[in-house]
Amino acid sequence: MYSFFSRTSLSVLLPLVFGTLVLSGCDLFGTEDNGSPDLKTTGVFVANGGNFSDQNGTITVYDPQAMQASRPAALDQDAFIQSIALQDGRLYTQINTDFESGRVNILDANSYAVTVQSNSLGATRYVAFANDDPDRAYVSTLNGIVRRFNPETGALQGSRIFVGPSASELAATNGKVFATIPDSSLALTDTLTVNNGSSLTVFDANAPTDARSIELGCDGPRAIAQDDEDELVVICTGQTVTTDRGRGDVLKRTDGSIVFVDPATESVIKRIPLDVQLGSQNGTQVAHY
Repeated sequence: MYSFFSRTSLSVLLPLVFGTLVLSGCDLFGTEDNGSPDLKTTGVFVANGGNFSDQNGTITVYDPQAMQASRPAALDQDAFIQSIALQDGRLYTQINTDFESGRVNILDANSYAVTVQSNSLGATRYVAFANDDPDRAYVSTLNGIVRRFNPETGALQGSRIFVGPSASELAATNGKVFATIPDSSLALTDTLTVNNGSSLTVFDANAPTDARSIELGCDGPRAIAQDDEDELVVICTGQTVTTDRGRGDVLKRTDGSIVFVDPATESVIKRIPLDVQLGSQNGTQVAHY
């Protein structure tokens, strides 16, 4: 289980969490120290990726008040779940049916009724919603394509936007879209390099073909979020180089890091090096803000 989103009566701001995702009692149950109204969480969605070969991803709903979990049949996706996102009462589920195909399922967060956006997007990864335009959302795919879509209807808008050999998480802000590129090559060779990308791709919302790169100075940028200071927080996993397509000896290993980017100037403003690699067991979400 790797992704979670809560339905609350007020918005919830969760801390940046790596690896195994943990919520404090304050976040789940709404205990506030500043006298503001308590958050009333009615359910937490937890995405269970499933076995890729069995295509059996599910979504669990956890009630933190009753401390009970259920798995509604309507939330079984019959595919591998890469990620989920909650926005305006709708649950966006990015699923893969193989390495080349997938779709975004848009579900009502209360009834679980689903509208299938598309079956021809490729292996979908993550979605992002423009903070300056409620009618604009984006989805990334494994093969480095980003598509714009209407977040309410799921209708695809505009042409395919190629951002690099791979594409992972997205952020849409300042009239721009930022995409993490964890791998600069997906070709399998005798020497396998995992997470060998080192840049963000950015394009303007009104000129999506004018894509450019921001060099981050780290290996494997994968997760991205915008913090309360409007800075972009990029999580780099680190890099591992092995022989025999990942089954042999480790030739090189670098640690992860956190990089802060100014979305206006498109420049790195701070780096925090770590002494450990970051990641997830099945290649899914590595951090959540």
